[in-house]
Order: sequence, then C-alpha cells, then structure tokens
Amino acid sequence: MKKTNKLFLLLFVFFFSCGKKNSLELNFSEQLKDVDFKIEMRALGSNIPKKVIYDGSKKYEIPFEYGENEWYFSYKDSVYAYFRHIKTNRNDGHNYNYNFIKEGDRIKVEIIILGVSKVNRSVYFSTNKIDSFTR
Repeated sequence: MKKTNKLFLLLFVFFFSCGKKNSLELNFSEQLKDVDFKIEMRALGSNIPKKVIYDGSKKYEIPFEYGENEWYFSYKDSVYAYFRHIKTNRNDGHNYNYNFIKEGDRIKVEIIILGVSKVNRSVYFSTNKIDSFTR
C-alpha cells in the first residue's frame, strides 16, 4: 500500500510540475504572404542559443525559458520588429498569437500572449535592425 501511495504522489508531482505546452498561432492579412516572414526567439541569460520559431513555412517548438525572452520578426529580410516578453516561471505555458497586418505602406504585428505572463500590444516593423537583433 505504501508503494502505491508513493507512486501516486510521484505521478502527481510529475504531472503538476510539467505545466502547459507553449503554442503558436500566426495570422497574416490578405496582402502579406506567410513565406516572407521569419520569427526567432532568444532567452537572455540562458545557454540556449537564439532559435528559429517560424521559417516561413514551418513552426518550431518554443523553448521553456523564464526571464527576458526576446522575440525577433523579419519580413523579406528587409524590415524588422522586436519585443521582449518577461516570463516569471519556466514551467508556465503560453499561447503566442501573432497577427501580421499591413497598414498602408507599414507592417505591424499585434501580439497577444495568453498565460500567466500576459501581453497585449502592437509593434511596427522598421527598416532599421535593432542592435540586439543581430546578436
């Protein structure tokens, strides 16, 4: 009986600590083609290198890192956007929703992150690469 209780306790702790998976949802306005975009992510202070999250055709797994997570967006390798997402716990899963919209001659990304460390903001693309973008 004691072994069974220990097993249940171990399973409970394992499943409770695993947290929820990260997910990525991308939407592009009619004038924009998904193949023209690239998304990368880097966790500051982590030994995990900058990682491609979307390459224009395929979505890749979002790392579970806490702290300052930098997100980099590029469009046709000519305009760029950047933002930083602060996560307080590595085990917290988030739903990352990025809506790419063309407004006149400008492109913006609406960022909606659902989860413990929520974000709701928009960032415009620029022809100037941000210094930290090249890291």
